[in-house]
Order: sequence, then structure tokens, then C-alpha cells
Amino acid sequence: MIATILLSILVFSVSAGENVTIPVSEPAVLQADDPCMYFLESMSNVASVQPGEHILQVGLTCSEGTKYVLGNGSTIAVISVSPAKSETVIKYAIFLENEIKNVWKNYTLLSEEINNLSERVNELEQENSKLKTEKLGLETELRAYRDSYDQLQAKYFAIIQDLESKKSKISQMEVELKNLSEQSATYRATTLFLVSIFVGSFTATAIMLRRS
Repeated sequence: MIATILLSILVFSVSAGENVTIPVSEPAVLQADDPCMYFLESMSNVASVQPGEHILQVGLTCSEGTKYVLGNGSTIAVISVSPAKSETVIKYAIFLENEIKNVWKNYTLLSEEINNLSERVNELEQENSKLKTEKLGLETELRAYRDSYDQLQAKYFAIIQDLESKKSKISQMEVELKNLSEQSATYRATTLFLVSIFVGSFTATAIMLRRS
């Protein structure tokens, strides 16, 4: 890579596949006029940058010719691009081959992970279906228990009412029994009185008959 300054414009001569460093002293929007070139920090031919040095990659597929880099709309660099060097092409080919291997390896790992996740999803769906069935069964059982509870509660209240009614009747019968007991005692006293009168009368009559 060769870089010289000409009237404050950077001039580069590079082969396709190489990169250049673009220095800026103030915040700027950099733009390469050919999309085959890209700034590493944005992976695009356009980048908003701060003061400092910024690397512009000249793509391996860039055509031969003169390329331009603009800074805030003004040309700040001229790049003369020549065909890629054979060693650069080989290096890039090796890089691509390694990348393909890594991608294929990652693809295989992701495929296995996807299969595992798919199996797990199927297991969870089956478990979910089972839980739904169990839930329906439990809801049915719960309704049956509620119905049974309501019936038992109704019977309980009916028994309570019946007991209260019988308790009231028992209290009434106790009162009646007490009254009857008192009346019975009166009847016994009256009976004894009448019997004593009758016996006394009968005795007096018998004595009088004997005297006569």
C-alpha cells in the first residue's frame, strides 16, 4: 500500500483485497463512492466517525480503476485499485473455506439443537395435553363434590329444622305432661276423698242396720 498527500487529498494505490487507513481530524460522515469498498466499523461504504484513523477495506471483487472517498461531501481520498494479487486471492480463498467449515459446523450444531428443541416441544405439548385432560377430570370431580356438598348441606339444614321442630314439640309435651301430672295428683286426691266418703257412709249404714 502506498499513500501520499496531494493538495490535502490522500492518494492510495492498492490491489483489490487490501485496505487503506483514512485519518480525520473532526467528526465526519465518510462515504466510498463504490459499494465494493466498506468501512470496517460500519461494514458499509458509509460511516459516521469521530476524529481518528478509520480502516476502509477494498473488496476483493472491486473492479480496476480509480475510487473516491468523500468526507462530509468533499473528496478526501483517491484510491487507484489494481487487480487482486494471487497470494491475496489464495489467502481469501482459504479464509472463505474456513468460514464455510465454521458455518457448516454451526449449522450442524444448530440442527441438532433444533431437533432437541423440537423433541422437547413435543414432550411439553403432550404434557400440556395431559394436564388439560387431568384439569377437566378434576373440574368434573370438583363439580360432583360441590353438588354433593350442596345436597348434604340442604339435608343438614332440613335435619336442623326438624330437630328444632321436635325440640319445640318436646318442650310442649313436657309442659302438657307437667299439667297432666298436676291434674293427676288432683284426681287422686279427689278420688281418695270420694272413696273415704263412700266408705264412711257405707260403714255407718251397716252399723245402723245391725242395731235395728
